[in-house]
Amino acid sequence: MIIRDSVMVSSNMKVFKRGQAEWALWHTLTLRFGRPEKIPQAFRTRIKRLLEIDRETDGFKVDILPSSQFAFLDTRGSGTGNATQFSAFDVFCLGIALHLLDAGFKQKEIVFLMRYLRRGLDQRFRKILKRLPHGREEIPARDHPDWPAYTYNGTKYADPYVFVVLERVEIPGMVPGAKRDRPRDQGPIIPHPIFCEGYDELNRCFRRMPLGFNRAVVMELAQLAATLQDFLNKSPDFRRGRR
Repeated sequence: MIIRDSVMVSSNMKVFKRGQAEWALWHTLTLRFGRPEKIPQAFRTRIKRLLEIDRETDGFKVDILPSSQFAFLDTRGSGTGNATQFSAFDVFCLGIALHLLDAGFKQKEIVFLMRYLRRGLDQRFRKILKRLPHGREEIPARDHPDWPAYTYNGTKYADPYVFVVLERVEIPGMVPGAKRDRPRDQGPIIPHPIFCEGYDELNRCFRRMPLGFNRAVVMELAQLAATLQDFLNKSPDFRRGRR
């Protein structure tokens, strides 16, 4: 996907209505299925529930407070319900949350995790928008010597992709030192998420995994960010209460 720098920079300053966010998320996440136009109510309900849980500030008992008070909208978010305004980054965080929901995470777990991820994601989201993901064989490494790179058929290419690796442990007893009487509402044990810039770093990440590591959720973030940004730019200006 190729998006002009000027469009990305200017649109990054915009805010979007709830209906526009839902429209962009639906079209992004169903792109490989032929982009069905009608958004099912169940999809809207998923988003609504994530946002509702995120406003429950006393919903988790944790020893280390997350870097962000909210997962999807910071305290400056204005409006309520359908009038809420979302930045492109807020929509990006919701897109990640919906992917995690499909991967088997529970809604409360996702909000718990996203509050810890938000600050690190914000830094990488800005970098992604500057790089703009392209097809893997499109960018000679010499054109962007400051980017990660990989070699394909003897040629070195710049690699704009960014991954996050999440290991999830459901049973506290599996982790040395974990308390067996850990409250249920504290969420699963999720070791520190690992961000990888480029496929080579992702490969090195898995080679360095400790003995016994056998499962993780891996998400590529750059194409998600770029596709969402593209659909946000195209999203209809829905009137309040109508979609």
